[in-house]
Amino acid sequence: MIVNDNALLTICRSSFPQRRGIFIKAANPLESEHHHLTALHLVRQNADGQDEPIPLILRRYPSPLVWHTFDAPHRAKREFATLQYLEANGFPVPSPQAHGSDDEGCWLLEGVVRGHNWWRPLGAVDFSAVLPGLVRRQVALMARLHSLEIEELNAPAYNLPTITIPDVLETYRKAAQESGDQAAVTAVRDVKEIMLRVEERPPRLLHGDASLTNLLVDDDDQVVGWLDWDEAVLGDPRWDVAALHASLCGSYAMPQLAARSVVEYGQETVRPVKDIEVWVAALAVFRWVQCAWLKHRIAAEEDIAFPSLDRFVDAYDSHRAWALAMLQEAEVGGSDG
Repeated sequence: MIVNDNALLTICRSSFPQRRGIFIKAANPLESEHHHLTALHLVRQNADGQDEPIPLILRRYPSPLVWHTFDAPHRAKREFATLQYLEANGFPVPSPQAHGSDDEGCWLLEGVVRGHNWWRPLGAVDFSAVLPGLVRRQVALMARLHSLEIEELNAPAYNLPTITIPDVLETYRKAAQESGDQAAVTAVRDVKEIMLRVEERPPRLLHGDASLTNLLVDDDDQVVGWLDWDEAVLGDPRWDVAALHASLCGSYAMPQLAARSVVEYGQETVRPVKDIEVWVAALAVFRWVQCAWLKHRIAAEEDIAFPSLDRFVDAYDSHRAWALAMLQEAEVGGSDG
């Protein structure tokens, strides 16, 4: 069945201007907590005039919020450039096809990765058996990512920002104050006292959301896809390490595996990571502040573009409790070098 979607057709035709006879055979929305995704089966004529089917994913970015800032424009352009760079360096990422913008905002068209979510089929995967090996592979990918020479990536041209601890803390201080949540304001102040004692490492390319949910695997549980690069930045690699640690503790309740992932990352990079609790606490506080800020915007009856908004805001008490618990665990004082 041919899909008559003018917006999709316009995007596809602009993405492949040299190809004739383009039409869309199928288009279906995909589940996502952070993006609007559409899987489409594009058909175009090849050089011999034969129909050539191409499975693609169209990504849109409804919210300007990312983990390090409340206003992140040009996400499609950033992700496109990052994927190009990583594909050229042999990483298992989707192949970027084109990016642009229309009346609905910016978009990215990328190839489909032949793999599946590691946790499917639901209820049939033994996490305790699968996760240790998957974490080792994720850690190896992260270590390799953080070893890349970022000078080869034209960061300014592709709106790839460099983040620093003081800048991120100031962003969240302002957001906490704007929310009017005094407990969140205090938490930002407390995490600032800890974080400013940390000596930052030189910036490296970061994924920005290094949780296991962004991995696709094959039938042998080998990683064949590392997805969702629109939050990529240049910064201290321990942000990524902390994100993985936090997801293993918070989402999977596997603190021993979380601690092991930090040790294995240090072994891969030949540079141990100390006091990971400091970085995990910062991420937990940031998530709490985002929730408080969104609640404030909702109370002010402002329009908010944020996927899964209700579920995220309804979990305010959980965000707060987790952040306070992580703050208690963070070691105050010293430098983790």
